[in-house]
Amino acid sequence: MESEAIEMAMRRAERPEEEQEMNKSKEGWGSLDRGTLLVVVTLITALTYQIGINPPGGFWQDDLFVKAGDPVPDNPGSTYLMNHYDHKAGDPIMGDKHPTRYLVLMVVNWIGFYNSMTLTIWLLIGVPVTSRRVKLSFLLSYTLLVLTYNVSQVGTSLTVDLMIWLGLLVFAAVSIFFAFNLLLKSKIYMEHPQTFETTAAARQVERPQEEMNQSKEGWASLDRSNLIVVVTIITTLTYQIGINPPGGFWQDDLFVKAGDPVPDNPGSTYVMNHYDHKAGDSIMRHKHPTRYGVLMVVNWIGFYNSVILTIWLLIGVPVTSRRVKLSFLLSYTLLVLTYNVSQVGNSLTVDFLVWLLYAGSVAISVFYEQNMESAAIEMARRQVERPEEEEVEEEMNKSKEGWGSLDRGTLLVVVTLITALTYQISTNPPGGFWQDDGSGSNHHLAGNPVMRDKHPKRYRVLMLVNWLGFYNSMILTLGLLVGVPVTSRRVKVSFLLSYTLLVLTYNVSQVGTSLTDDLMIWLGLLVFAAVFIFFGGL
Repeated sequence: MESEAIEMAMRRAERPEEEQEMNKSKEGWGSLDRGTLLVVVTLITALTYQIGINPPGGFWQDDLFVKAGDPVPDNPGSTYLMNHYDHKAGDPIMGDKHPTRYLVLMVVNWIGFYNSMTLTIWLLIGVPVTSRRVKLSFLLSYTLLVLTYNVSQVGTSLTVDLMIWLGLLVFAAVSIFFAFNLLLKSKIYMEHPQTFETTAAARQVERPQEEMNQSKEGWASLDRSNLIVVVTIITTLTYQIGINPPGGFWQDDLFVKAGDPVPDNPGSTYVMNHYDHKAGDSIMRHKHPTRYGVLMVVNWIGFYNSVILTIWLLIGVPVTSRRVKLSFLLSYTLLVLTYNVSQVGNSLTVDFLVWLLYAGSVAISVFYEQNMESAAIEMARRQVERPEEEEVEEEMNKSKEGWGSLDRGTLLVVVTLITALTYQISTNPPGGFWQDDGSGSNHHLAGNPVMRDKHPKRYRVLMLVNWLGFYNSMILTLGLLVGVPVTSRRVKVSFLLSYTLLVLTYNVSQVGTSLTDDLMIWLGLLVFAAVFIFFGGL
């Protein structure tokens, strides 16, 4: 067998350069499946589309007609020269308050949107993934998505935003077009083809079959396209938090004078004349500056980390590599931290403690899989001890019916959708947020959820149910990624809970329904789904 491997290596060495180029194209970016790339590109299209439809900062809710001689609010000491509409209801606030930033954002977003739409068509009609135009188009769309993320946040420097984008552009270009680690491997192959192939063949012959099987257990059995699906969901959620932070945006300007009372601090007064806030500014940044700062830093790290991880996966960095595992660990757990921090009223200390505990459990699952390996070994031992092969084959055929025929990647798509929906409920609860402060019988603070003040019982039920669904779906996703069998009881129970709780949050979120009826409907669906998942076809 060894002589056959050596002979095969010699034949490959004698192949023409064209065939060797074809083999090289199957490494790195060349090994990327067209369907996987389509998932990422359609995500870019969806995000850029949303920015075009709903730009950051929201829209004016009223008309403002100014006359010649009226003072200009944003420029003390100056007056309007003529009668005109300062703004009209429905106009983007950012367009009036930050015209340069808004123009840059719309131009960059327009290029990214149309470029991603064109790239989608190319992929659908079969343009090769390895073609230069596909690579260039993806490079432009993907990095421009990051630029829109930066530019959308009022308060940052446009120059710094562009510099960060250029740095990412260079990094992504080098990764996609050159991939130095793959070039080094190709160089060794071209210089010593016989030695390279013969050594690889010999190692393949000498490697024990048990070791090969073991390497395909747990995280190592994870398909790259499945991991890309999960990572793109993380990118989507962190992008949306950066564009539209929880609490919404101020819809008006508030200019205060020295001596005016401070609404949030009874008994104190303003020291000088200034703008307390301006239309389009984040309410959370004004009302909860510490929480907002933590949220934006954590979200920024998670977003950029997921962007880099996606590039690594697209160019073929192995799923089992330490940098992929570490990057995923950081992005995935920081998503949980942003979920916690986004909810005003919680303790930041408790949020961090919960995150640390969750991050520790995820790290153990991703990096240490002894329990799964031992289960695999035990399963292999039992199969070897079975007296008849027909019994084994019958058992395998049974497991391929009903739920047992479900592919892990398909289930991951559904579960990540549940994660995305429950995450959005937490960061943007139904009913929206107060846009101003209220006193007396209508006491409330801008940026707080309206439902929490108007329907406190329903809000508590909604947040509790949503919390259970979100964390359960996150744990289920992790279990599927590290190789827990789809047919296992814990996967079925976890999916049953996450999926039906999503329906309960849908019902509870609608003010006017009866909470008792909502719970009864959920229980009926729970029983119905349990019967089909645990008994139907199994």
